[in-house]
Amino acid sequence: MVEEAISPFVFMEYRKPELIIKEIKVGKIEPLYLLFGEEDARIEDVLKALKKYYFNDEEYIGPLFKKYDLKENSLKEILLNFNSPSFFEEIKLGFIKNFDLVFKRKRKKEKEEIITNFFNAIKNNKGKTLLIHLPYLKEKAKELEDFFRKNRLEKYLIHLSYLSKTNLKTYLYEKTKEEGYIITNGALEKLIFLCGEDYSLIYSELNKLKLYLKEKIITEEAIEKFVGYSFSGKLKTILEALSYKDKNKFLKNLYGYLSGSKREELPYLIGSLASHLLNIYLKKTSFSSSFKESELREKLENLYKIDLMIKKGEAEPEILLLNWGEKI
Repeated sequence: MVEEAISPFVFMEYRKPELIIKEIKVGKIEPLYLLFGEEDARIEDVLKALKKYYFNDEEYIGPLFKKYDLKENSLKEILLNFNSPSFFEEIKLGFIKNFDLVFKRKRKKEKEEIITNFFNAIKNNKGKTLLIHLPYLKEKAKELEDFFRKNRLEKYLIHLSYLSKTNLKTYLYEKTKEEGYIITNGALEKLIFLCGEDYSLIYSELNKLKLYLKEKIITEEAIEKFVGYSFSGKLKTILEALSYKDKNKFLKNLYGYLSGSKREELPYLIGSLASHLLNIYLKKTSFSSSFKESELREKLENLYKIDLMIKKGEAEPEILLLNWGEKI
């Protein structure tokens, strides 16, 4: 069992992703889910369960699934698109990011009326689900709590809490088992030791690790071989600096890493940088990112070119990586 986390709200109950996923698997689906909390990497688990339910495909990216961004669309536009019948087939699943922006716009009374009407329309939907991510806003917890209670939205609220080490191990074991893999206790301990209790980083590393495995068992030796290099030295600090486009911090830590690393470790460094950027691009990481999507694509393409040049022995890898970092 996964332990209860401390709610960001004082008086409200909330549900956990694990419970929601179990309900989805047995066909108990809500028209709306509000995802609120710090560990936004766990959104992907809920989204995959819903895709499996609606499309029988956890990786579905077709026309019946729509992504919306409140930086680009208004609530009115999203509602019109999501609820309007299509000429072909009706949208079954939607995901909205940056929903916190609606609480920053317009005057309070006007703002609440718009949001209330939006939620009332979504709650009445049948045979479709809208997933909404509301980033963690500690300073607005009381305002949001009042709004959720007033509009009877408590049952749709999912708290994306961090997991303790013990419960993180249980969760990871069950998750990998569902995906057809067995991970040993030693491997779990080693993975958490190297990555910390950061689900986003662990999620990223496990996905990368599966590309190298020939069998469906993840051992401590495999973690040591494929993840150990990645998280030795200052890699976590490097990734954080990269996410926030802190060039000075990135270069300082990258130089420190390169100075103390062995040449054979560099493919794993490049792999981790690429994996991290790709997960930002696919919205599977809890790290914030200052990059635009076009910038992320460019950074990834250049990183893959560097990887190829290193493998061909065309240039010094340290110089290539430092030059790459200079352009953050």
